[in-house]
Amino acid sequence: MLTELDLQPDEDGEHERLVQDAEKQWRLKRKYEGFDRRNRVKMALFRKGYELDAIDAVLAEFND
Repeated sequence: MLTELDLQPDEDGEHERLVQDAEKQWRLKRKYEGFDRRNRVKMALFRKGYELDAIDAVLAEFND
């Protein structure tokens, strides 16, 4: 039964969750600025299991 499942990664859903988590972490780390803020958000997202390349792509859209 478990072997019959077709387990495929949901890339679109994962990207949406990453964006939501990044926005949340960005708000939570608002007392920090610049590199420190970006680095803390990156560490929090990496601990949640996201890939660094995907995190960097999402954080590139954020402004200080």
